[in-house]
This record gives sequence, structure tokens and C-alpha cells, in this order.
Amino acid sequence: MSIAHRGHLTYTARECVRRGSVAMTACPGEPYFAHAMTACASLDFRAIAAISLDARWGPEGLAAAGVRDADLVIEPLLRRAAELGHVEAQFSLGALHAGGVFVDYDDLEALRWYRKAAGQGHPEAAYQIVKYLRLDPPDYRMTHAPVLDDDELERLLAIAATGHRVEAGFLHGVLLYDRHEDGRSPDFRERPGYRSIRQAAIQAYRPAMERLAEIQAEAGDRWSGARWFRAAAQVAFLDADDTAARSLAVRSVRLGRSGSDEDEDELTSVLRAPVVELDWNAVFARRGGGEAAFRMASQVAEEISGESASAGWLRFAADFGHATATMALGDLLDDEWVWDDDLDAGVEAAALFAKAAELGAPGALEKARKAALQLGEHFEGEDSPEAEEEAQRWFENAAALGCPEGRYVMGYRLLPPGPRHDPVRAFPALLASAEAGFPAAAWEVAECLRNGAGVARDPARALAWYRRAADHDFVEAKLHLGRAYRDGSGVEVDLRQALSWLAMAAEGSDPNAQYELGLMHLKGLGTPADPEAALGWLRAAADQGHAPSLAKIAEMEQAPAGPGERFVVIDFETTGLSPNNGDRVIEVGAVEIVDGRIGRRFQSLANPGFPVSARITAITGISNAMLVDAPPLAEVIREVSAFIEGATLVAHNAGFDRRFLQAEMERLGLWDDREMLCTMRLGKRAYPGLGSYKLAFLAEHAGVALPDAMHRALADAMATAELFLVMREREACPPPETQPPAIAEPAADRAVLASTLPPTAPRQPASGWRRWLPAFG
Repeated sequence: MSIAHRGHLTYTARECVRRGSVAMTACPGEPYFAHAMTACASLDFRAIAAISLDARWGPEGLAAAGVRDADLVIEPLLRRAAELGHVEAQFSLGALHAGGVFVDYDDLEALRWYRKAAGQGHPEAAYQIVKYLRLDPPDYRMTHAPVLDDDELERLLAIAATGHRVEAGFLHGVLLYDRHEDGRSPDFRERPGYRSIRQAAIQAYRPAMERLAEIQAEAGDRWSGARWFRAAAQVAFLDADDTAARSLAVRSVRLGRSGSDEDEDELTSVLRAPVVELDWNAVFARRGGGEAAFRMASQVAEEISGESASAGWLRFAADFGHATATMALGDLLDDEWVWDDDLDAGVEAAALFAKAAELGAPGALEKARKAALQLGEHFEGEDSPEAEEEAQRWFENAAALGCPEGRYVMGYRLLPPGPRHDPVRAFPALLASAEAGFPAAAWEVAECLRNGAGVARDPARALAWYRRAADHDFVEAKLHLGRAYRDGSGVEVDLRQALSWLAMAAEGSDPNAQYELGLMHLKGLGTPADPEAALGWLRAAADQGHAPSLAKIAEMEQAPAGPGERFVVIDFETTGLSPNNGDRVIEVGAVEIVDGRIGRRFQSLANPGFPVSARITAITGISNAMLVDAPPLAEVIREVSAFIEGATLVAHNAGFDRRFLQAEMERLGLWDDREMLCTMRLGKRAYPGLGSYKLAFLAEHAGVALPDAMHRALADAMATAELFLVMREREACPPPETQPPAIAEPAADRAVLASTLPPTAPRQPASGWRRWLPAFG
């Protein structure tokens, strides 16, 4: 009988203190015992009692039992407590003599103190007596050992069986079964001996399992006997005793087939499944828990050639906290979700991966993150409030696991205009994702810093994040940097830098970058003018359906209009009446007139960088909600400059529109004084004596149909263009009353870059966090 079997439950001094305080509170020796345990609480008396079996352990063995030189004080204290009748002290003193620790080795003295403790019902002391007098090999038995008769043996084993030693219960059962001839009784399965043997077998004590198998075979129940031999073989396998496992498997096969020849396949199948009678939780708990279960799962998977067959064993191991088994079970359930569309399996797999990550399984954390993301995407695809809540919960789980993409998606869903918008919560999640290197998050962090969403506005810091996103090959960030260096937005104007960033974005197949790069080559900004290179980039954008590029190519390929034949009617909606008071443009409308016919149209909202008043919203119908996603004003003015280039400008009450156009273009260094005709003045000449020359009144008088919505830029520009054509035909287009000074055309390096929009609705920004993901795999 090995020490491993005898020592599966340590019996330390702390346990002695607990038992002594309950059972011996009134004992006179209690103060001495308590003092001894306080001074030497690390001693393991069960291990000390076993030292003699290994021929006096060396220093390593003593250390394993918790023995230290400083514990020498314990022997006189235990002796005094034992002499006063303290049961734990009597057992402990017997252990010291049995092991020769702090006292001379003396098996008779050990036996004397064990007998005193057993007389008071101490289970371990009773077991040690049986071991000394019956169980130990002859070479280790006590010198001049007294005879232990069957009655006393039965009494001692009964006491020992009340403790934690399964072998004591088994030995007691064998003694009862053999001594009282339980096997000859027809109701032997109800007798105490058989029940004790069976209880020990259920607790995975292999000798008990073998004896139970023999009893079943002797009783004529060969099938039950074979099954218990098989269980014993499985336990031997869990103990890594492959020789014993095969021997027991052979016995199982022979008994089950009532023959002598065993088939190799049949022998290997013995270990495939748990035995009904066996408490496998007790088996695994006794043999290190999950490792034994995982060993069985691996064997089953190898023999049956399929992982699903081992799922039960993996669950056993996972329940005992085995990291590898936990992740393997998660893999099985994840496959069920993927292939069988079993959502419950997917949810459990995500939980198992998270548990495996906590247990330190390699690769489990990445699987937990991926599973949480996939579940979030699954619920995001369902259209219900409950699914929306589940989606957000799983994305937040992924974020909590440190998943950069999970943090990004969680933060993005909290940005306006989403239904859960909470930019204050969104920004930290996006920042954490960006700092972990997720490019789309770096872009969103930059946007938040630029617009002040969830964080104070910080253009310089925003630019740094745009650069980090660009360094991760994020095309949209490269385009923004190109525009920033071109427009001087947050940095000094640097056309060469602008050209470089736009070129990188264009090479990433971004049509806006290709278009703007084409204009730079066309105008010679940062590079010598090269119409052929410009046309190549414009055609690359046009091949993707980019409308401004198509319009620009058509403009380049048509014959240029003669002097005075091209007009552009322009109208602004603004935040107030004067740019000198800080008022800015919020919408632009422009209509081209070529050879007396209305041509292209341009319209765009423009974000001025601050909210508009309720009065302006009431007049124009333009709200702050409409402006929040509108392009920046500087970008729109550059587009306007490109649209009006080379044309004679026309406006109603031209002084108002001219002041705003001049102020906005001067901010960008683009202003070049140009002719601007005023339809109000032309109207006074064409229709003298009218009571009002406001646009609506004058247009109605001239027979021009008015749009449904006035005080919107494009509508007013269209009405003005129609009115201008009518008056031009009426008076052969007379010159304005006051001619502004003629200014030469601007130099090429002062030309403006911006898109020329087709006659369609205002541009709308792309939306949805998924738009970024294809670029990053």
C-alpha cells in the first residue's frame, strides 16, 4: 500500500486545533495542546506517521511534512497534553515516536499512544494501529508486535472507517464480508460488508473496484463484474498506470465474453465511456481533477476519431478548472454554432473561452474576443430593441476583454446620430482602441477631437491622430491630411505635403483623393502643371462613378467659352448680415449660364464651426442638426472658387453676397477681385418705378416662376438666373451702373482646389462602422 493512498488527505496541526477545540474543550490538556499547535501549526502529523515506512526520510521528506528545527518545543507540550487525556495530543505524540521526529524512534511507544487515542474514537490513530500490526510489510512491522485478533481488528477498522480514509472503509468492508460470510447470504448486497466495499469502489478506490468485480462474478453476474473491471481499468489509466490498465481491461473482456481470447479493438474500447456506478467527480477530485478527465477525453477522441465523442469528458475537466479542456469544449460548441446555427452553443462557447482565458489557456483570450464580436454582430443584424441591447452588451464584453475592434465598435455605436449616442462614453473606448493600433478608431478619435464630440476640441491633437491613422494605411486619413496641408487647416500651408498625402490616398483608390490630386496637377499646385497627369487621375475617379470628376473631364474636353459668354449666379445663406461681425456662410447655391442657357448647378451646406441661432433657422429652414455632418466651410469655399473660376458673377443685391464671398476667400488667400453684376440694379434699369425690387417681387413682375422654398441658396440662385436671362434679353445685357476695377486673372499657383458637384442633393457623409472594416481584414 503506497504512501499516496495513505496520504491523500493531509492531517495538519491546524486540523488538530479545529478538532481539539470542538471535542476536547473541557480536557485539562487543552491549553498545552493549543499552545503546541499555535507554535507549530505547519506540522503534518499524518505525513510524520508515514516517515518510518520510507526508512527515515531525509531532510527533503522532513520538510515535506512541515518539520522545522524550531518546532522542537512541541514534544514536551504534546506529552503534557497527552498525559492529561487530550485525544489529538495522544495521536500527534504517537506520530512523533513513529517517525522519530524530535524524539527517538520507538514503535512501541507510538503504538501505546495510538491505542490511547483510538480508545477515544480517533479514526487516524485506529488506522495507524491496523497499519502497524497488519498492513505494513514484514520488514516494516513493529518490533515484537503484539497480536491483533479479529475482534480488535474489526473494532479498529470500524473506528478508522469513520474518518476520511477510503481504504479504511474498504478494509472494514472486506473484513465484514469475509468474516461473516456475507457472500453466502442471498441478500448479500444489503449486508454492511458489501455496502462498504461498493462505497469505496464508487469513490474510485481501485482495490475495492477489483474486489467488487470479483464478488459480482462469483455471484453469477458476469456483466456487472466485467463493468467494474472496466471501471478499474479506466481508473488505472487516469493514474497513468498503463500496465495495470491493460491487465484489468483484459479481465473485463474475458469476463464479459466468457472466453479467453481478447480482441485488440475490444480491449482499447474498454476506456471509452464512464461506468454508470462510478462517481466520476470523486474520481477526478481524488486524482488531481481536470487533468485526469482531460487525459480520458484525449484518449476517447483518439480512439473514436472524433472530438464530439469526448465532449462529456471535456465538460468534467472544465468543471474542475482545466484550462485546456475548457478551451477545447469551447471549440466544440463554437463549431456547433457555426455549422448548426446553434446560438445557445455560441453563447456558452464565448463564456468558456473567457473562463479559459482567466485560467491562462494560450490563445483563449483571442477566441473570447472573437466570439463576443461575432455574437454582437449576430444580434446587431436582428431588428428588435432586445436584440439591440444584446448586441451592445456583447460589444461591451469584447471591449472589456481588451479587444481593440470591440472597443471601436462599442464607441462608434455611442457616437451621434446613433440611437444610443453618448459621446462622453464613446471617446474613452475609441481612444483605447486607437492606442492599441486599430486604424478606424484612430480616425474616429481624430474626428472627435476636431469636432469636440465627447472631448474638448483640440485641432493639433486631432491632426496627430489623423497622422497615426494614415500611418496604418487608413486612406480617409491620408485624404484629410492632404486637404489640411492644402488649406492650412491646423497646419501651415504646404502644397508639397498636400500633394504627397493626396497621392497616397489616390493610390488607395479613393475617388475624392484622385479628383483633388487631378486638380492639383491641372493647376500646378505643388508641382508643375501637367494636364495629362491631371486627366489620368480624373479618369481614375470617374471610372468609379465620381460625378465631379465626370463633370470636370467634360469641361476640359469641351471648347472654352468666349469672353463674356459664361456667367455664374451665386447666392449665400449666412448666420447674419455682416462678415465684419463674425457672421459666416452656411449654404451656397450657384447656377452656371453659358451662351444664354442654364447649365451646371452647385449646392452645398457648410459647417461654420459654431451653432446657428433660432432666428436664422426660422428664416432659412437650416438647423444645427443639418449642419453637424456638413463639410467644413473652407472646403466648400474652395469648391465654389473652382466652380466660378473664369466666369462673370451675378447676384441679387450683389453687395451682400460679394462681401461674404470676399471675406471667406480672403481667409484662404484666394480672393481676386472680379466683376459681379447685380440683378437688383439691372431690375431698376429694366423696370423703373416699381414699389419693391426684392427678388420675389421683381421675379414675379418679370414673369419668372418662383420656387416653392425661397431663402434657400440654390432656389434663390435659380430664380435669380431666370430673372437675369429675362432682363438680359430685354436690355441686351447692359453693363452694371458701377463697374468694379478690372483685376487680372489669378495666377495658377493661387488657384483653388475643390469638387464641382453635379445638380443633385447636398453631399451626405458615409455612415456605419462596417465601412472601415474591409480595409483591415
